[in-house]
Amino acid sequence: MAYNGLATASDHSGYTGTGFLAGFENTGDALTVDTSVETTGRYRFTVRYANGVAGDSQHKRRTLTLSIDGTDRTLSLPTTSDWNSWAQAASSVQLDAGRHTISLKRATGDSGNVNIDSLALVQPNSAGSEHRW
Repeated sequence: MAYNGLATASDHSGYTGTGFLAGFENTGDALTVDTSVETTGRYRFTVRYANGVAGDSQHKRRTLTLSIDGTDRTLSLPTTSDWNSWAQAASSVQLDAGRHTISLKRATGDSGNVNIDSLALVQPNSAGSEHRW
């Protein structure tokens, strides 16, 4: 996993790993994961995030762009009560067996300003793989 324009942080409670990625304040901020799936089918991409009152003094639904192998879609992230509260957002994706590059980024038109705790890519009714910081 790699990230650009983001910083690891631990100044809020409730995260599940050793910290979380803070930011998505600027266009181009991104995290990227290379992963493989064994079977072709529907998968569920899930992100655990916090969305409190941001540096822009707004508390609103935010967006990031989910990119899978270069195909983009908007991921909507509703507000959480504060930066110590975490929620999950998910998107259903169709994947062929093999390697894939998954990015979560602030693209032009996205509002960003969220913290990311973890990502998961799972087939429905399976344990799947989860990435944490």
